[in-house]
Amino acid sequence: MGVFIDGVEYAPASKSMAKIGVAITTHNRNDMLIRALEHHVRFLPAGAVLVVVDDGSRTPVSASGGVKVIRHNEALGIATAKNASLSALMDAGCEHIFLFDDDCWPVVDKWWQPYIESPEPHLAHSWNLVEIWSDSQHTASHASGGTVLYYERRVIDDVGGMRTIFGKYGCEHVNLSDRIHNRGWTTWRYADVTGSEKLFYECDRHEKNTHKTVAAAADLQHNASKGRDLWMTMLDDDQFVEYRQAENVVITTLLTGMEDTQRNGNMRPDVSLISALATSVRHGRLIVMHDRLVNPQMKTGNGIEVEFIQVENKINPYFGRWLHVYQLLRDKPNIGKVWVVDGTDVQQLRDPFDIAPGWLYIGQEQAAVNNEWLKRNHPDTRVQDFIRDNPELTLLNPGTVGGDRATVQRFAHLMVRYWFDDHIDFIHKWETGRAGVGDMGATQLIGYSSFADRLIYGPSVNTHFKSEKADEYARWKHK
Repeated sequence: MGVFIDGVEYAPASKSMAKIGVAITTHNRNDMLIRALEHHVRFLPAGAVLVVVDDGSRTPVSASGGVKVIRHNEALGIATAKNASLSALMDAGCEHIFLFDDDCWPVVDKWWQPYIESPEPHLAHSWNLVEIWSDSQHTASHASGGTVLYYERRVIDDVGGMRTIFGKYGCEHVNLSDRIHNRGWTTWRYADVTGSEKLFYECDRHEKNTHKTVAAAADLQHNASKGRDLWMTMLDDDQFVEYRQAENVVITTLLTGMEDTQRNGNMRPDVSLISALATSVRHGRLIVMHDRLVNPQMKTGNGIEVEFIQVENKINPYFGRWLHVYQLLRDKPNIGKVWVVDGTDVQQLRDPFDIAPGWLYIGQEQAAVNNEWLKRNHPDTRVQDFIRDNPELTLLNPGTVGGDRATVQRFAHLMVRYWFDDHIDFIHKWETGRAGVGDMGATQLIGYSSFADRLIYGPSVNTHFKSEKADEYARWKHK
């Protein structure tokens, strides 16, 4: 039955309309890559994404015509290169992902169609294997090829990418097929579309007398012995494997559209306010979340472009930063370790990322929780009760907060929850005391209550507060 709206018939979106991504991995075969690209460009589906991952070729590869090249300065191995391919295509929003070796390419139009029209969300192009099932659509075998690998996005979301434990060459793609099968996604452990030999040209098959592998002899030997043995012990493996390369980042905010409640006015939307921080950052990448800068550009002390992300902020900027930090960390699983720092009065002194997972690192001042400023400016009953019950605890300062992504994301979420719960409590008249001028009260309550057994503060985090000098221990100078 057709669906008609205002006389127009609408058909359901088909799988073939979804975005297709193709990634080619290459290493020291520049001439081979040229041959491959000629065919890929010729037979590329309309609107598809084409990526090349150069895994440390002696002569860096280049490509034109909208082909994105990702380069590893040294050879990291097949698993890492394929994971970089997955990351690029997933980030591009592709629903159907094809990973090619550089010595295999399509030779017919619509070569991709049998794969994406198959009900199987993962298939691998194979030949010269023992068939254990064959029908008009699929052929299952006793093993799996690796020259062309097909995945639907939902499978990668659930299972992840390739393990690097097999070395630079070996069973990484077979283990991924195993994990996909063991999690219930595929009918057969190893399968391909029937008749795939007509879709691709494989140098390993058609030029086997002259075509040679670029894998090192030691890597081949490792795969034949230890790698294969390891794979066989993991046939029941069904674990998710992170495929994105984790990166370390420093995040700051410059939210100037709402009043700075501690300074009785708005901050200036001036990128120079964060120039000292940017110049000091020599470890990690700097992300600046802002609401009113115009075409900002800046580099860090390690020569990396600062990433500016414009956001819309509607609340107190001290809590607004935690809202935007939480959303950023939630949406960027490739972030490994992170520091959230004030932008105008903090500078990086040494590598701040030598930190243990699961611990929250946070700044502190030369004061106790029981101080008049904190009590006067944070009337919330929960904060007042905490100050009364814990008067001698060190005063924490959220101008420098660090840890692994999950830990900092948890802290940020608790800060956001505190802010909005404060408003809900007030509307319901459950609480008459408000959060206060900023996030200092919430920091004491959340830091000591939710992270008491995994909290690190002191001279290894920040300098003597407001001393205007560096020291040999601290990761950060704070005023």
